[in-house]
Amino acid sequence: MTEPITEQANPPCQPDEPARIEGLARLHRAAVNGTSLTSLIEACTTQTPGASDFMTLAMIFLMTGNPDAAAELQARALSLNPWYRINQPTNPDAIRLLVIMQPGFMQDNTPIDFILHDPDIRMDWWFVPAGSDLPSWLPEHDILLTGMGESTRIRPQLERMAGRLRTWPHPVVNRPEHIVRLARHQLPQLLAHLASVHVPPTLLLDRPAVAAMTRDGTLWQQLGIEQHSPWLIRPLDTHGGHGLHLIQQTADLETALADTDVSHFHVASFVDYRSADGLYRKCRLALCNGRAFAGHLAISDHWMVHYKNAGMAEHDERQQEEQAFMEQFDDGFARRHAQALAAIAERSGLDYVVMDCAELPDGRLLVFELDNRGFMHAIDPSEQYAWKPAVMQKLFDAFANLLKQRARNGVNPA
Repeated sequence: MTEPITEQANPPCQPDEPARIEGLARLHRAAVNGTSLTSLIEACTTQTPGASDFMTLAMIFLMTGNPDAAAELQARALSLNPWYRINQPTNPDAIRLLVIMQPGFMQDNTPIDFILHDPDIRMDWWFVPAGSDLPSWLPEHDILLTGMGESTRIRPQLERMAGRLRTWPHPVVNRPEHIVRLARHQLPQLLAHLASVHVPPTLLLDRPAVAAMTRDGTLWQQLGIEQHSPWLIRPLDTHGGHGLHLIQQTADLETALADTDVSHFHVASFVDYRSADGLYRKCRLALCNGRAFAGHLAISDHWMVHYKNAGMAEHDERQQEEQAFMEQFDDGFARRHAQALAAIAERSGLDYVVMDCAELPDGRLLVFELDNRGFMHAIDPSEQYAWKPAVMQKLFDAFANLLKQRARNGVNPA
């Protein structure tokens, strides 16, 4: 997670108009297609920068691996204007979508501009400062989407927002009261007793409790595993494998605790989900309006699987397997786990959520995470992933149709 911006000036309570930006997805596509980021930076700095320039620069610095500078630039943008428009359709009857964001980027909010590029939907972002409530004035809209992700810091803000949105005059997609239930230690209870679904028991512990429970043996009891079985520990509110350690002996725990100075951790039982060939397979999918859509399949020699570190590009056979998985998803994975996926979507209460999971040797679905911030996209190099855009378009169309249907009905589902 990015750190909260504590020195952000108060933006205008009711700005006259939104700042226009391209959005992170378009900047990524431009870079992949050969557009020079230097030229984009120059375009933002040829005159006195405004809110849109600072926000665009923030996104460019994020793309180039400088998150601290990106956060500073975004803070300057938000001090000028909390309201940003990603696209302006020519259709006068376009649906007006308002996305409520928190300061931060893809690890903090739903990366919605990667999945929504429909010419009949206007997309505005409104950033709510950390710790603040929704303002009394918001831009006119037909439908509102909660883009803020769950974290310890943002939970009180989401809970207050839930009360405000309960009687909102427009349809609300992804209600805050459901987002707060996605915390790792709450997920096993959320998905408890679902047939053919396994969620590893997960505890939220402070640093002294981790050390004490390993000494007296109660940790394994709480996790429902045999004493001295392997388990996982990660700093609270982290994603992408940052600080994640597999604990098999005392020295591993000492290393994990020395790796960070945070006070709280999530600990979970470790499930060996290797396939018969010894490789680990983890898939990402989206549940949109109750239906599952494929995002990617990562295949790795290592238990901690993330697409970037799986080395997929170096293994033609793994790329071919991913392509087959994606193209045959509806008749393969989705059909095999149809009952479980439908039940997970219903339990989540969310209109759109991303899930990381795997298939266990016994056929059960192993769920690692549910998150409304999961990255789904079609920005891979076209020469290597020529097949992917057509597969991802199914999700993009479904998401746009969800917004259109919900906005035109003008009511929130019961």
